[in-house]
Amino acid sequence: MPPARLALLAPIALVAIADPSFARADIADRLDEVAPEIECAKWVAGQPVQLSKLRGRVVVLHFSDPERITSQAAVPPLKKLAQTWKDAPVTIVEVVTSPAEASALSYAAKESPAWAAGLDASGVTQSRYPGTSMPRTYLIGPDGRIVWHAHVLALTKELVQAQLDRVQFFAPGQDVKKAKGVAKAASEMKYAAALAEAGKVEADKLATDADRALIAAVRADIERTWELKKKLADALIKDLDWGIGWRRALQLQALFKGTAHQADADAFVAKLDAEPMVKYVRPAQNRYDDLLVLASKARTKSQIEEVIKELKDFQDLYKNLKLTERAADLVETLEKRLADLKGK
Repeated sequence: MPPARLALLAPIALVAIADPSFARADIADRLDEVAPEIECAKWVAGQPVQLSKLRGRVVVLHFSDPERITSQAAVPPLKKLAQTWKDAPVTIVEVVTSPAEASALSYAAKESPAWAAGLDASGVTQSRYPGTSMPRTYLIGPDGRIVWHAHVLALTKELVQAQLDRVQFFAPGQDVKKAKGVAKAASEMKYAAALAEAGKVEADKLATDADRALIAAVRADIERTWELKKKLADALIKDLDWGIGWRRALQLQALFKGTAHQADADAFVAKLDAEPMVKYVRPAQNRYDDLLVLASKARTKSQIEEVIKELKDFQDLYKNLKLTERAADLVETLEKRLADLKGK
């Protein structure tokens, strides 16, 4: 039986967050996964967006509901974000989740967002980015993978800049002659291959200054990525978020295999494998993630009632976990949604 004081933080990036209270969002863990495509029935601002056509750019994907005060409060920081990065290869996309088209149109008319905003009244796109927190924001790297998700107020300049620094790997300049293979491997986060190729280029007397500058950028990116991801994993474990922390450790191990950090990554995984709490919490975390996805997709009365029942069964099965408390909060949210449906 786990200790009663066990606390599990939400599965989110805790790196470089100014105020952790903004980051305690209930968002299904999707870090390092390819960002699912967006489908919006109507675009109320800007032109329609396809994430697959934005590779090589940094994307800030923001989900909002204009009828909620929390989403309204997120508009000013989103505008500031747009102003800060207006001259950089950064694209902001907003997905409005209100089922009422009039609400989305009113929001667009009032705020005049300088970014594309689409209406997802059917919830198709929401279901691909599961979570109950609103608003919630995702940072997507130039490779199309989700690198961060939480509240927009927790998105720092450092996190955005780290992804902008990777943009050059997707379109090396004309002066890069020998290091294009290094750039390609780095863009795919195949770090061992990138470093091996970098060593060959550095030994080549015909390598240009641009080649060597790109290699230096790749090496810096690898070290920065290690520091950020290791810091995230350490923070998760420190806060006893064993389930997500273990996943992060396995990702570190795979990502840095064949690099100077392999031994540290292997030791980190071995340490967690020996921790009894990891074995206890992993199935609970996996089950909660599944329920969170179901809660995000539930639209009808019967669907919501079924998810509530399964969440209550989860609470009975897993005692004294922070996940249990979050399941109770999710039940409360769904019961309010159910009451709203019955009132219509």
